[in-house]
Amino acid sequence: MIPVVVSDTGPLISFEKIEGGFALVRRMVGVVLVPPQVYMELSAGLPLGTAYSDHFGLSGLLRVVEAPVPPEATRGLDDGERHAIALALSQDVPLLIEERQGREVALELGLHVSGAVGLILAAWQDRRILQDEAESALRDLFRAGRINRGLLDLALARILGH
Repeated sequence: MIPVVVSDTGPLISFEKIEGGFALVRRMVGVVLVPPQVYMELSAGLPLGTAYSDHFGLSGLLRVVEAPVPPEATRGLDDGERHAIALALSQDVPLLIEERQGREVALELGLHVSGAVGLILAAWQDRRILQDEAESALRDLFRAGRINRGLLDLALARILGH
């Protein structure tokens, strides 16, 4: 299990789309830190006054933590990405991020990055989730438009041994 990660908005939205997605996250990660900017992005699609963590039952899993000033290298990324990268750097923990440009910047800054698919594959390899759970989660991501057919096929080939 990964004790602590920082997440940008995208991976958490991906886990929303997986049936039982946050239950899977609880088996993979101890705590998910998000900066306030990411939390606001996540809450934007909910009814007024609804807290994201309450809506999805994430008490004890999701923590909002203020991020330091983002590094200059993050200029050009959206506010949530910039602050998620800054928080991951300050905490020295892996970053969950799915947007290509944000991933590239995070890697250049020395962060370990993953997205929902990478986290699912790592959990399957570590035997934290079963093969059928991993396969189902990946198919849910594809059906929800969160991953393309090529990534689905690559990930399924890995877990199905093809």
